[in-house]
Parts: sequence; C-alpha cells; structure tokens
Amino acid sequence: MKNLSGAVLGAWVGAQCVGCRAPRDEAPLVAPDAGPQTMGARHGCQAQAVGAGRGYRGTLHGDTVRGAERWRASESPHRLPFGVEVMPGGRVTVEPCALVLVGEGRSVVVRNAAQLVVEGREGAGVRFDAEAASPGPGAWQGLAFWEGASPESRLAGLTVASAGAADPAAGAGASLRVGLRGGLAVEGLVVENGADAALAFEGGGHLATPGVRVTVRGGARDAPLARIDDVNEVGAMPTFVSDRADPEVWLLGRQRVLSRSALWAPRGARLRVRRGLRVMVQGPDAPLLRVGAGLVLRFEAEAELAVGWELPGDLAIEGEPGLGEVQLVDAPARGPEGSEGAADAGPRAASWTGVFFGHFANVARSRLRNVLIRGAGAPSAAALPGCLPTPPPPDLDAAMVTLAGFDGRRLFEGVRLEAGPARGLAIAQSGEISGDSGDVTAPLRGVDVGRAGVACAQSWPRVGGVCRASLRCQTGF
Repeated sequence: MKNLSGAVLGAWVGAQCVGCRAPRDEAPLVAPDAGPQTMGARHGCQAQAVGAGRGYRGTLHGDTVRGAERWRASESPHRLPFGVEVMPGGRVTVEPCALVLVGEGRSVVVRNAAQLVVEGREGAGVRFDAEAASPGPGAWQGLAFWEGASPESRLAGLTVASAGAADPAAGAGASLRVGLRGGLAVEGLVVENGADAALAFEGGGHLATPGVRVTVRGGARDAPLARIDDVNEVGAMPTFVSDRADPEVWLLGRQRVLSRSALWAPRGARLRVRRGLRVMVQGPDAPLLRVGAGLVLRFEAEAELAVGWELPGDLAIEGEPGLGEVQLVDAPARGPEGSEGAADAGPRAASWTGVFFGHFANVARSRLRNVLIRGAGAPSAAALPGCLPTPPPPDLDAAMVTLAGFDGRRLFEGVRLEAGPARGLAIAQSGEISGDSGDVTAPLRGVDVGRAGVACAQSWPRVGGVCRASLRCQTGF
C-alpha cells in the first residue's frame, strides 16, 4: 500500500491534534505491510482522522479485564474482536490519541465496581469505532455502564462512532448506555454515525453534570437523541448539539413518578412522552416541577401529566415572551421505526389525555404562564365533575385541563388551548373548594379558548356543597 498523503496528515495535525504532533522529519503513516505493527505514539490522532488505524495490527485484547490496564496511543489500534467486559475490580485507562476498534455486534461493558477512564482532551481525543473496514451505523453495540460501575469512571474527549446496534438483552440500541446512579462524568463527548439513540439512561442512570454538551452527528435521522427511563433524571439530561431536523429525547417512564423537585429546560431537543405514560408529580417531599421557557413537551396518545394527585406535588410552567412559550402538545406520528410525521402541523383531534391538578397541589406554588396546550382531551379514567351546565352537551366525555378540588382561578396567565375534545370541556373544575362562590363561575382569567373547539369552555366545582347547576354551557370566555 502507498504511504498516506502527507498533505492530508498535515492538515489534520494542524487543526486537530496539537497534542500529538509528529516531528517534520518523520515519515507519514504507512500500512502494516510497509512497516510498523502499531500506529506509534506520535501518529495516533492522525491515524484516527484519516482512518488509517485499521491498517495496523495493533494490540489484540481478550474479552475481559480483571486488573489494571493502560491502553496507550503508541500501541493503537486496540482491537476488541469479541468486545470487552471490565469486571469488578478492573480498571481501564485510555490515553489521549488512542484508537479502539470493536468487533461486529460487540460491546464495551463496565460492570459493577469496575472502572473505565478515557483521558482524551481537545486536540488529542480518543476514538472508539468499529473494526470493520468500512463500518456503517450500528456496526457494534456501544459502551454500557452498569448501575454499580465505579463513580470514578469518566469519559473525556471521546468520540463513539458507528455504534448503536440493538442489544438482545437491553432492547433498542444506543451508542452509550448509562445505568450509573451516581452519575457518569462526561466532557467533550461526540457520537457519530449511530444506528439508534446516542444515549440511553437506564434505571436511575444519568450524567454527573446536568447540561453538559454532547454532540451528535450523522447516523439515523429518525432516532431519538436519548431515551430516559426515570422521569427523575430528565432534569439531568445534557445539552445536545445535533444535525437532526427534529431532535427529540424520549421519556419511557419505566419510573413515572417525579418525586424530586426538578427543572426541565430546553437543551437542544424536544421531549416526547411515550404512549399511555402517566407522568405523576408527587411525593412525600412535595416535589415542584419547573418547566423552563421554550421547552416543547410532546405527548403521544393517551399520555398525561398529573400533579398532586395522590400526594403533594406542584407544577410551575414559566414561559416568557421573547424566550418562548412552553408547549404541551400532541406528538407528531412516528412509524414503526420511529419515522416522524409532520411536526407541529397545526390543530388536530384531541389525542393525549391532558393536565390534571389534584387536591394535593399547592395553589401558591403552581402556575401556568405563557403556555400552549394543544391536542389534549382524550377520554381518561378520571371521573368528570358533577357540576356540569344544564343541560349538559351530549356525551360529554373529556377535558383538556382538570382541576380536582384545586382552586385554579389564579393558575392561568397567557394560556392558549387548541384542538381540544369536540364533545368535551376546555377546563373541568371538580370537587369542593373554599372561597368566594360569586367568583367561581366567572370566566377564568388568562385563558384563550378561541381555537379549543370544545363543546363547553368550563364546568364548576362545588362551593359550600352547592352546585350551580342552572348555569348555561359557556362556549367561550
């Protein structure tokens, strides 16, 4: 094989690999049949960039690590034809500029009490890629950190490429799986050419620093940037920089009760709540969920958001003019493989269940400001209130926002309701509240139902045990 182009190497060295620069009097990289078995300490990063590392025999590793190993750039590429599991007590340290190549369909797994430290830095990164000569997305599974992996593990200056193949045990693919409950330290992470999600946060796994930057480029355009099992970890998700036209993070909600106070902020992605998932904000410590300006929460069919339903809990949505309203909207359709439909393509029939405030919610802490709620009002298991207008519309069966024993007269400010249930309510007030009964049946201030498309704008709670059943159905405020 011919020597690699000195111009290619020189351009990459100058731009990317300051920490690994080769002296000018050294020859350019050559293929193994022309000389060295490894890339050499001074050539590691150059070979990563131009793909020459696969042409070297490098260092062959077994499928387990039980002691302490240091994977040097000078001994790259480090070949893992069967993947590797770092076993309890094992520690792998990967030097700057090292290249690691993983066999087809295999993975790098860090088990309980095991440790993986990647020491890349700007200009001298580490690359984990597929061993195949011309790998495509999903050529190998990716990296996985178990729940009990050492909290001393960290990934700095790492690029994970061509990963994301489905894991027969874990299901859908991800280039990096994090189950580490103490949080995985990450800095300068790049995911390239992945076949599925870039990240999967499993159980209570999360990154150690909320909002840390993660770059995602290439690969499956219709896959989520991340999947999150536990709603308590949404607030710890990173800030994504991606080339996706419609970037999303999927909330699977295997743990669906938010029991700790959290801020959900827009971090380069929209949040999709999967079908039938009831996200509940409640707990003995009265958690407060704050939703920051500009966040888009998409709800698939029959999903819902319940606040203070069985235990104390509160919701404060804080859209701001100029920074963006918060959107709680129906999710665009996705095909079997996650292919997207038209995003935010205007009003549609009600498909998700809606927002529920229970009597454990605190009026003083909850608020909805500068919010669009669209497509809510699919029928739910919750009982509609008994204080309906007389005569009620036929088959009244759903509501977009339900206030159960919750005085919502000061809840709304700059709220728009669109595409609600044609046979239902915009706002259902139920249960018993205290206060001035004369104000309860007045139009709720701060709500626009002009495009709600509902049969009735609101119902009323009981005050002093009395229903105002003689009132007519309001079709607008």
